[in-house]
Amino acid sequence: MLNRFSNSLAQYLVKNGAEEDDLQVYAYGIECFLNLIICDCILLILAFFIHYVPEILIWDISYTLLRMNLGGFHASTHFRCISLSVLLGISSVLINPLWINFPYIIIPTIILCFTVAFFIAPVTDKKYLIPLKKRRKSRANSLFLILISGILSIILISTFPIYAGAILTGFVSAILLAIIGKFQRKVTK
Repeated sequence: MLNRFSNSLAQYLVKNGAEEDDLQVYAYGIECFLNLIICDCILLILAFFIHYVPEILIWDISYTLLRMNLGGFHASTHFRCISLSVLLGISSVLINPLWINFPYIIIPTIILCFTVAFFIAPVTDKKYLIPLKKRRKSRANSLFLILISGILSIILISTFPIYAGAILTGFVSAILLAIIGKFQRKVTK
């Protein structure tokens, strides 16, 4: 359903002046955007009911910013993607106390995530070849985001530990999906 709607909207854009050569790019972008909006709305609704709205928002920003640059695992259907993303978001927020109870693992976790991102970023679908310059930029953005998020988490852990945990869990979630995506890509080659 999302696919058909995205294609229809992309065709509408082309009929109204957008480049016809980019029709598939528009359709894919619209599809990703709708998927993200649906997932975020469900996450926010659930977070409201379990009283974790700020934590979900912080997790989602941390996760999404890194995920956009890092890449990684993608589910085979929109339903699976939305379901897994919501499950990941809710479970990530629920494990935030891990960072508060074990603060000594924060710096090693940041270093590990930075190292993993350095070696595997970006993890893309084998169908989409990305030019070397864009891959380097994605890797640099990923490393920068981990560094800034890590520093922010270290600063916040003593004053706002739940928010620091949401940031950490956001980028750890993105790193885990990148590792799974890299492994999945190697298995399917």
